[in-house]
Parts: sequence; structure tokens; C-alpha cells
Amino acid sequence: MKRILTLAAVFALAPLIFATQNQTREPLRLILDLQDGSRLIGIPSIGSLRIRTSFADMDVPLTKIGSLRLTGDRETVSVESANGDRITGTWGLESLELQTVFGTVTIQGEHIVALRVLPGGETRTWTFEGNDANMFTKEGTGALAEKDGKIAASNYGSGNDWHGPKATLPISLPGDFRLAGNVNYRIGQHQIGRIRLGVTLESGATLLFGIGSSHVGTVDHDKYFHVNDEVVWSKGRTMSAESFSDLPVAFERRGAVLTCFVNDKLVGSRTGCDPSPVRNVFFSFERFQSYSPLSEASLGQLTVRKIERGP
Repeated sequence: MKRILTLAAVFALAPLIFATQNQTREPLRLILDLQDGSRLIGIPSIGSLRIRTSFADMDVPLTKIGSLRLTGDRETVSVESANGDRITGTWGLESLELQTVFGTVTIQGEHIVALRVLPGGETRTWTFEGNDANMFTKEGTGALAEKDGKIAASNYGSGNDWHGPKATLPISLPGDFRLAGNVNYRIGQHQIGRIRLGVTLESGATLLFGIGSSHVGTVDHDKYFHVNDEVVWSKGRTMSAESFSDLPVAFERRGAVLTCFVNDKLVGSRTGCDPSPVRNVFFSFERFQSYSPLSEASLGQLTVRKIERGP
């Protein structure tokens, strides 16, 4: 009996053991938008920016900055802090060195139109290349399958309302965090389905991104971020056959501020966000009643990062 209990304990802990193998430590990075419309992401060689305001000159640590944007005169900058505060001033940045995936590059300050800070911290990544689904507990009806770095419903089962497989992974993540995933979506007529991705907090509150179809005779979709049933942002129903391949979506909580991103663009924010720790991360693929599911409904790489804002 002891042997059976021991093996049962090992199997019960297996998802958590394997999940820890995907944990890494990532340094702070910057996303730079340049005048020519290009974008660079890399690790900066500096730790702060010199901002001159009407009341003082300040060296603002990058860990305190959420985003920065230059105005039309190319001298005035608007800086939004990680907790949502804003200051306006000028900067004298001549150049900025970034370590990118293709080497070290030096960008002249005059070519930068905006930047956003991606804080460093603990990161957990699921690439869905064959075994990651085993880390999650499946709920709902149907089944999940991984293929070519994507996870999708291989079967939706049956139901009288929204139904399909849901995957949940318990994690313990207090404080600030960022959840990101790549969504693949395509719909045809007479298909009703949706993809959902989010976290549940210790308080029971749910933060999620969703995209789905609501009509039978048309080809349309709606993208949205919710806190429980409250709409933080919604694109609204779009009558379009547009499809999405590896569309990056993300939301992050810093203090009491929740911000939401689609395709690396800020689309919505909400203050007064629940500060309780993350209890689990989840995703689901659902269809409505007996209607056909989406032509393409899958999720690519999924990451959750504990944000470190520094002292």
C-alpha cells in the first residue's frame, strides 16, 4: 500500500515538477518604435532615462517606466509610470544601445518615437510542442491536442450552451504579472465558437481575453478583455472574414492598474484591479450548441511573467 501511495503522489506532482522546468529569469527589455515604422526589442545598456521637467531634472529608472512617447515637436516626451502616473518633459537622449536577437545595435535618440518597458522577472513558458498539455488539468467536454507548436480542441463534445475543453494549471503568483499568448483564429459561415485565455485570482476573480463568433449566417468576430463579466475593452462585433495567425494578445497587472494589449498595442486599461495573487492560468476552446466549431481555433506559445519593478 505504501508503494501505491508513493507512486500516486509522484504522478499527482508530475505537472508541477515539469512546469518548473519551463521557468526562466528574464532581464528587463525595451520595445522601441522608430520613425520609419519599424520596431526593435532588446535589452538596454542603460538603467535609467534623464527627463527634464518644469520643476526638476530626474534620472527615472527604467523599472519605474511603463511607456514613453514623443510629441510632434520631437523634443517633448510624455512618460507614463508603471503605476499609471504621468509626467511631461524633455529628454536629451543622443543614442541607445540594445542587445537584440540579431546582435547589438545603436539607435539614435532622434529616430525613436515611442518606447515601452517589458519588466524582467520570473517567466513560465508553454510552447505546445508535444508535452505541455500534460501539465494542465482538462475540464469541460471534448479533448485537446498539440501539433506544430499549437494547442487546439480535437473534440468539443456536446452541450446545450457553450461547451468544449478547458485547460487549467494551478500556479502561485503574487504581485505584478503579465500573461501573453498567440491566438490563431479563422471562421466560416454557420460556425459559432470562441477562444478564451486568462487567469483566476485567489479572490475568485477572473481576468481574460476572448475572441469569438456570435452569428450563424454571417462571418464575424468580436475581441474583448473582461474582468469577470465586466468589459475592460471590446473591439465590437466585426462583420469580416478576417483571420488571425499568431496574433499576440496580453494583459498585465501593475499594482491596481490592469492594461490590455493586442498586436503589441495598448487597447484598454482599468484601475482598481484586484491585487490578490494568481491562483491558476487557463485557456479554453468552445463552440455553441451543435453548431460547427471555428475553422481555426488554436493557441500558440503561452507565457506568464512575474513582473519585478525594482526598489
